[in-house]
Amino acid sequence: MRFHKLDRSKDPNFWSVSVNMDIRLIIHRTDTSLLLCYVDHHDAAYAWASRRRIEQHPKTGAAQLVEIRETVEEIIIQQPIKVPVLVPPKSSLFASVSDDDLLSYGIPPEWLSR
Repeated sequence: MRFHKLDRSKDPNFWSVSVNMDIRLIIHRTDTSLLLCYVDHHDAAYAWASRRRIEQHPKTGAAQLVEIRETVEEIIIQQPIKVPVLVPPKSSLFASVSDDDLLSYGIPPEWLSR
């Protein structure tokens, strides 16, 4: 059997042991212990190990196998809509009024472009 440390596992102590070309044992390996945690086909065993870790319970001190659940949420970033500025044509009603006077009345400068 061949031991292989799992790189993409949430627990740094998970190792894979090859039983044959397809079957893998997932082992929790520390300096003082080996714990058999899971047995499955290659991809399924690695997927199992990628979502779990072993922790010590803070009150009881017992080992517990914890499944890590991650939520993937798609965030849509909306771009502001650029609305073209409509410049009303200078009608004959204001044809005799100078641009300077129109500005003094509070007309936006963009509206004065002809």
